[in-house]
Amino acid sequence: MRRARTWGWNYAGHSTGGGIGVATVLDFPGRLRSLLICCSTTCGDPYRQKLLGLRRRLYELLGGEAYAQFRTLLLYPPYWINEHHRELAAEEERDGGDLGGPEVQSSRLNAILAFDRRTEFHRITVPTLVVGADDDLLAPRYFSEEYVRLIPGARAHFATRGGHALTKTEADLFNRIALEFFTELTA
Repeated sequence: MRRARTWGWNYAGHSTGGGIGVATVLDFPGRLRSLLICCSTTCGDPYRQKLLGLRRRLYELLGGEAYAQFRTLLLYPPYWINEHHRELAAEEERDGGDLGGPEVQSSRLNAILAFDRRTEFHRITVPTLVVGADDDLLAPRYFSEEYVRLIPGARAHFATRGGHALTKTEADLFNRIALEFFTELTA
């Protein structure tokens, strides 16, 4: 007799990855044991429509280089940009020509804006931690607060700084938070 496979993975998802984790928990119950949502959004509200619409237009009108430069401003807080400006310039140059064209980015941004499973969040029963940064321009704190309000038993941790790229800009802090959360679940 063959036993059913139980997944029970601990999952950490950043930005769109947070939405992927939410969709996985909702659509495939039992696959995830826990959920860490970092710097993610709950829906494509008017603020996000405006912000991602501008990103789309920038790419269409000015190309990949301008898009990559604007992305840097959205991902990283000023202190981090000032400390890492050379590596960010190299990253922008590399990424500016490797974004798949305006239609690819437009499709990606449209999918992000269309994600809205808020009416189902009450069905999430796995331990959930929501992590955000107070200075995140792409996924402002109110999205994290909404996750916590709508997911039963969800907890939150807010960093005072780190921007949208919190996992990179404040990696030690994020890693400590994630390890404490996942370790607590296995103790």
